[in-house]
Amino acid sequence: MKGGSRHKVVQYQITGWEPNGEVTCHQAILMILEEMNKTQRRSGNTSIVVHCSDTVGRSAMFCAAATTINKCKTEGVIDVFQVLKSQRIQKPGSVQTVEQYKGIFEIVQIYLDSFMLYSNFSS
Repeated sequence: MKGGSRHKVVQYQITGWEPNGEVTCHQAILMILEEMNKTQRRSGNTSIVVHCSDTVGRSAMFCAAATTINKCKTEGVIDVFQVLKSQRIQKPGSVQTVEQYKGIFEIVQIYLDSFMLYSNFSS
């Protein structure tokens, strides 16, 4: 570290997410995304590092789902294909299987469904 400065590091870990990309922990992923967003707002948008054992499976799915959800929030657009196309420019080979691709849609769908529940409670 330069000049003895200190940096705070926050680590989140998702356990139980199989390397094949099958998503069985949707809620954990969405909770971590929300916590990361809160940390980002408090810290002034510092860097985020996401990794997994092969760097192109689960971490790529996580980043694609996060980007898709953020674009949905800011632009009102959901386009997983374009998100992955852009992501693959920086990280070729990201999201390699149909199961991984479907997993991104499942995460985004569960995120969207959480709002549908509240919309059913109109006065």
